[in-house]
This record gives sequence, C-alpha cells and structure tokens, in this order.
Amino acid sequence: TNVDPDDFDFQWSVDNGSGPEIIPGATGPSYTVTAPGIYCVTTSNGFVGSSCTQTDCIVVEYLPEFFINDDPNDLFLYSCDNNFNLSQNNLPILNGLNPFDYDIYYFASLQDALDNDNQISYLQTTTTNTTTFFARVEDFIYGCPKFAEFSAVVVPPPTATISANTICSNTTGTVTFTGTPGATVLYTVDGGSQQPINLDNVTGITTLTTPILNTNSTYCLVDVSFTSSTACNQALSECATVTVLPLPTATISGDIICEGTSGTITISGTPGATVHYTIDNGIQQTSILDATTGSTTVTSPNLTSNSIYCLVDVTSTDDCTQTFTNECATINVIPLPTASISGETICEGTSGTVTISGTPNATVQYSVDGSSTNQSIILDAIGNATITTPTLIANSEYCLMDITSATSPPCTKIFNTPICASVNVNPLPSVSITGEDVCLGEANTITFTGTSNAIVNYNLDTTPQTPIVLNGSGSYILNSTNGLGSHTYTIVDVTSADTPSCSVSLVGEEIIVNVLTSPVIGLITAIRVC
Repeated sequence: TNVDPDDFDFQWSVDNGSGPEIIPGATGPSYTVTAPGIYCVTTSNGFVGSSCTQTDCIVVEYLPEFFINDDPNDLFLYSCDNNFNLSQNNLPILNGLNPFDYDIYYFASLQDALDNDNQISYLQTTTTNTTTFFARVEDFIYGCPKFAEFSAVVVPPPTATISANTICSNTTGTVTFTGTPGATVLYTVDGGSQQPINLDNVTGITTLTTPILNTNSTYCLVDVSFTSSTACNQALSECATVTVLPLPTATISGDIICEGTSGTITISGTPGATVHYTIDNGIQQTSILDATTGSTTVTSPNLTSNSIYCLVDVTSTDDCTQTFTNECATINVIPLPTASISGETICEGTSGTVTISGTPNATVQYSVDGSSTNQSIILDAIGNATITTPTLIANSEYCLMDITSATSPPCTKIFNTPICASVNVNPLPSVSITGEDVCLGEANTITFTGTSNAIVNYNLDTTPQTPIVLNGSGSYILNSTNGLGSHTYTIVDVTSADTPSCSVSLVGEEIIVNVLTSPVIGLITAIRVC
C-alpha cells in the first residue's frame, strides 16, 4: 500500500467469485497472495468504517507452473581443457520442455540469476577445476523464472585400452575394456559398425563376452569419452584379437591278428595331444600323441576274440578338448585254423588214402614216416584234402605238423604234438599144400598150411572144390578117397579173413597124389641051398 502503518489501519478482503470476504488477520500494509482472486485493501486514519477511508483493489491471476531439472547432481559439465559450452545443459535443464517456449540465461552467482543481472556468455573458460554456474529459465509469455545450479568440472582426458583372451574353437571369448571409470568407449568388431560400452564407474573395467567363435575375431577401439560430455573424446586405434585355437583332432585304426597274438591300435592326430580311450567299454586309458608325428600305438594283450577301442576325447597342449561319440576301431581276431587226419587199412602191395579235414583253403604241412622233410597240401573250399600213398608193403604214418589259413594275415597253428594217422598194411595171405601117395582104398590126407583163418579155393583134377577155411593155427586137413591113378590138387587162391580181405592167386601151387594098386603075394617056393 506504501502507507505508513503508524498513521493508518488496514483491512484486506478477497473475492474468489462469490463476493468479497474479509481475510481474517490481514490487517497489515501488505499481504502475501497464495491464490488467484480480486484482492482489496481498505485504509483509514482512525478506525474502519470512518469517513476518512480509501479502498483499492487488484486482480491477481496465477499462471500455470512449469518444472525444470534443478538437481545439480544431474547437470555436471565436463571438459578436458577448461573450455565449456554452458548451452550443452539447455536440454538437460528443460527436462523435456519445448526449448522454443523458454529462454535460458547463465550467471556466475545465484544472486545475479535472481536479479537477472550480469548475464554471462554460454561460452566460458574456467581457471579452476570446478566452477559453479547458475541458469535462469523464463517462459516467453509471462517471464516467470526458474533457477538451476550446476558445476563445470575440468577432468583429465579419458583413457581406454583393450585386451582379449585366447579360446578354443566353438567357445565364447572375453574382451576386456580398461580405462577411466564411467567413460564410454566406442569399438568395432571385425570392421563392423561402431558399438558403445560403458566402463565401470568404480573400477573402470568392463568385460564383454563374445558369441561362440570358430575363427579369430578382432575388436578395435574407436574413441573414448565421458558419458555426460563428448568434449573429452579421445580417438583410439588399439585392437585386440580373440585368438581361436583349433580343436585337436584324433582318429583311430585297428588291426587284424591271429588268435592268441597281440594287436596294434594306432591313434593319429594333433601332435603332443593327450587322448583318452576305452577298451571294450572299460575304464578310461590315457595316451599322448608323439610331439612330432602326432601318432601313437597301443599294443593289446594276446587276444582270443575281437576287442574294441573307442576314443573318448583329445586335449591339446593348449588345453583345448574335443570329445567323441562312436569313434572306435576294432582289433579283429582270426581264429586259428584246425585240422584232423585219418588213414585206412589196405592190403600189402596196394596204395592207400589219407584224408585231412579242417579250415577251408588252408595249407597243411605234414610228414611221412618221421621224415624231416615236410610236405604240403591245400584243403579245398569245404576243407578237405586226400593224399594217395605209394604202393605199400608195410604200415606208413602221416603226421600233421602245422596248418596255415588263407586269411590276411595268414594264421598258423603249429601242432607241438603232431596229430598222426596211419595207413595200416595187411600182409597178403599164404598157403601151401602137402600130401602122400596111398594105396587104392586107403584114405588120402591132404594138408593145407598157411595164414590163419584164410579161405582157400582149390581144384581137384581141374574141378573146383568147396572152399576151405584154415583154422586159427593156419592149417586144414582134408581127408578124401580117390580112385586108382594120379590126382592133382591145385590151389587157385587164398583170401585173408582181415578187413579189408586180401586175396592172392596161387596158380602153380599144387601136389600130385598117386593112388597105387596094392601088391599081391604069390606062392613061396622052397629053395635049397648049401
């Protein structure tokens, strides 16, 4: 009111649209308005209602309030060289308000901002590491101000380095960014587009996990800056490569062996690698590949059946491991060939047959009658062979020494105790005949002597007779009575009682028996003698 309260009294009222109302307690020369309306004040020089009064009114309108970002923790400006562009904080301060509806002025002190006095340029060069500035924000229509405070901080240029690790193929790698805490790093991957990453606000270290890699991948730094300011950008060109080591390799091959011998498994792959394998699904075994050739061999025990060796995994000297499924090899065991031999019984002076049976197509070594020189014969496709002996007059023994299969490799079974069979020779039967002259009417005794139990065919005077059988002692006595004259007994042949039976023709083996007339004794005449 600009009226001296010592000389006047005051009463304030307000009309909010429903008529004027006395404001209780509002009896001073001024009144602070907190709401829109028509405000009136009545002054008097004695008391209210006296004739010496004056009333004046004013219309108070409230404009809609706007809000800015006035948090100094959000409005830092950073520079690496003491030069700042304060207008970089325009948009952060407006906090989403339309910049075309507001003016922003900068001041060196809060009081200057409040007084709208000593406005400074938005381009400032500071002399200390931290300088405080104040912003005054006004809308274009009413000029109602808002105020914000922030610091401009001089910082050393941000730094960043990069490193990468070495990995095994088909795994992920790690790229490590190290530098100024809170800085933002731009980088590329294998020459691709730029990508940002923020360094840890405390340690300044951030790691990145690559996708699964099968080849080397190179990460290159482009620049580094503070997250809230690009004024300190530092161009960078350092690169780091995630080196991908190839997985070690291994292959396995088996062997073919003869029963009762040892085989060889060959494992080939990355030189110096360590291989784990199993034998017939047993516990894991370990073998190291040769550092130069990349191969190793494993000798099996003596085997009587097939044995399967399977790779489990292979680990290189770089500690990269490749696992395997069904990567196996077999030592195939060829059974030893077999053979048996049989002979026969023959008659003296004939040839016999020796039969050998066994593994088809195998070669058999045999000896005859203990000879030091072996002979050989090949069994046919069904595993049989026959040997025809020479003409024999005595037993002959055939012995198997060894047999070798027609497989690859050939397998030989040696008969440490030879398996033998004999061709047994039955001697030819024999027979002789004896007899004496007799007188007519006397019995004629013919004696056959020879091989026991033999059967003898004979003729009497060219007439075939009933065969006779010699007894166990080899004899037979024939008693017959013949007519007067000479009679011829001729042996035709003799056949043994053996199996097989042996027969001999004896043409010319004969006797002649004479049947004589009995003598007659005449009269005896006495003779006288001196």
